[in-house]
Amino acid sequence: QSRHAALELIARGSVDIIQPEPVIIGGIAETIFVAELARLHNIGCVPHTSGSIVGIAAALQAIATIPDQSNAPTADEPFLEIGTDPNPWRDGLPVG
Repeated sequence: QSRHAALELIARGSVDIIQPEPVIIGGIAETIFVAELARLHNIGCVPHTSGSIVGIAAALQAIATIPDQSNAPTADEPFLEIGTDPNPWRDGLPVG
């Protein structure tokens, strides 16, 4: 929920992949900051999304700036976790 909480998890070796949520952590810049902390500690980073259009858009913007964010050996593209359940906050996502 914050860069300090993320750093604590990373420093303790508690995570192999960290998932900052732009809507919760304080925006795109904070998500990118946590991704850089993860990179410096050789931890994967896959931003999480809220189920809303705004959350998905924010996560996509962050992912676009994070080089090799997944650390997954089989991934050619960045990951984006997104729900597939019915969600009125996401169903209106503009395409185009």
